[in-house]
Amino acid sequence: MSIFVLMKIGSKIKELRENKNISQRELADSISMNQSQYSKIERDIVDPRISTIEKISKALNINLSDLFFSYQATNNDDNLKENIRLLEKLSNEEKKSIFDLVKKLVAKK
Repeated sequence: MSIFVLMKIGSKIKELRENKNISQRELADSISMNQSQYSKIERDIVDPRISTIEKISKALNINLSDLFFSYQATNNDDNLKENIRLLEKLSNEEKKSIFDLVKKLVAKK
């Protein structure tokens, strides 16, 4: 069984950016965003759009799934990996619908 840690996405973006020794300004510039607005994403003040998340993942050269989950790999991860691969194939609108649904489900708990 996998152990999931769902993080605030801004904090995760900051962690991954810092691990790659990229400044906020460099990343903001690479995705054509004002540094001030980008900083708000990392501080979890604003929720980025799916299209922005995709740009950030490309700029960091990581999979979209790396921004959402940290997990310890086990033998049962094949199902999870397949679901993430399927998610990455969806359109921005479909991804937004799924993430909105997940947020609603989590908020009910």
